[in-house]
Amino acid sequence: MYTTKTLAAFSAMTLLALTATNANAQTYSTNVGGPIVDNNATGISSVITVPDNGLFSLNSVTITGLTHTWAGDLIITLTHDATTIDIIDRLPRTGGPQNTEGSDFNGDYMFVMSGGADIASVGAGLNNGQIIPAGTYNTLPVGNNSASGGFSTADGSYSSYAGQNVTGNWTLNISDREGGDRGSFTGWSFNVSPIAVPEAGTLALLLPGIALVGIALRRKK
Repeated sequence: MYTTKTLAAFSAMTLLALTATNANAQTYSTNVGGPIVDNNATGISSVITVPDNGLFSLNSVTITGLTHTWAGDLIITLTHDATTIDIIDRLPRTGGPQNTEGSDFNGDYMFVMSGGADIASVGAGLNNGQIIPAGTYNTLPVGNNSASGGFSTADGSYSSYAGQNVTGNWTLNISDREGGDRGSFTGWSFNVSPIAVPEAGTLALLLPGIALVGIALRRKK
């Protein structure tokens, strides 16, 4: 006869076996960057081709050696398969002599969905021409939508990639939407966590145990 403790332990082991894991995060990177063409909506694209297969969740995107005066000129997007999302969409004006869009990029910048600094708030505390410190920032998908050079029409967020296969091309695009300022970047990377899917054989072994737990619980009612 199975005791309650035995059934509870088996149930816990079963749930662990069926639960997705983010334990083995993987970073893909490239040193291919280049100049960001001034006032050009096409921008510059850099592609990372991933040979691996598997479902994933996107954790972060890091742009290395990003320099650009007047940060509010930039739109930065990420495309994988048919999904394009915004990383930065025109840092917004906040009024007065201090404004986010007039600050500069100069360094390595990691962008995450949450847990990073608010880049608009950081930039708002800087005078025109001051540098946004390198570091980790939340993405800014909706920026200065009234900007004369236009804004991004991409939709979605990192979660838009959830459940997709990591294999294939990942394209980072940086475009400058106003004249008079220039910049460049030296490369970029992105970090993903695999989503574990139990193999058919594993499920076949676990299902009888799940059924046993269910029967035992019904008998105890």
